[in-house]
Amino acid sequence: MENLDITGLVRMISTGANLIYVVTDNERRTEGIAAQAAARIRGVGTPYLWSCTQGLTRDGVAVPDSTDPLRALDFAIAEPGPLVFIFRDITFFWNDNPFLLRKLKDFAGTTRAKVLIITGQEEGAPNALREDLVTVYQGLPSFGEIRAFLEQLREREPNLKTLCDKDPELIDRLVLAGQGLDIVDIERGVRTLRISETAGCDEVVGA
Repeated sequence: MENLDITGLVRMISTGANLIYVVTDNERRTEGIAAQAAARIRGVGTPYLWSCTQGLTRDGVAVPDSTDPLRALDFAIAEPGPLVFIFRDITFFWNDNPFLLRKLKDFAGTTRAKVLIITGQEEGAPNALREDLVTVYQGLPSFGEIRAFLEQLREREPNLKTLCDKDPELIDRLVLAGQGLDIVDIERGVRTLRISETAGCDEVVGA
């Protein structure tokens, strides 16, 4: 399986992949990558996000009566593109639901200006979707992703910004210390430590 990143996702979409399954333990990071990829594709705008509790939402606005996955897919098929849809939770339903599998195949076969990205933790996907589904893996963040995340976090966390202003090389050390960790672990380490002026980069990331 290919490892997911923004450039790779844009490439997949540009070459016609419209039903993509991302195996991930970090929904938020995957959704962030998908949103950044969508922003690079002309006319797409903000992705729709579906969950079994909230239904479809976009920019904070809910689509009425869309918690049922079949109705949400009907909306996705009917809505004019270009659009990106991100579906959480759907893997909990697809193994025992031939109607859902058929609706996903309908989406893959009848839409070309829209993309449906499914997130889940299980590597296996139903055999019925094998010819339609592109599966990718959300691996650990790259050096560049960690740096970009820490730069953004610095702007949101006053204590981290203060330390970085005093020590211009701190971000570099944090990036190195964060190799092999997920973004969630890095963020948790930075925030839960209540960074002090004496905290070292290894302490921050490893907390």
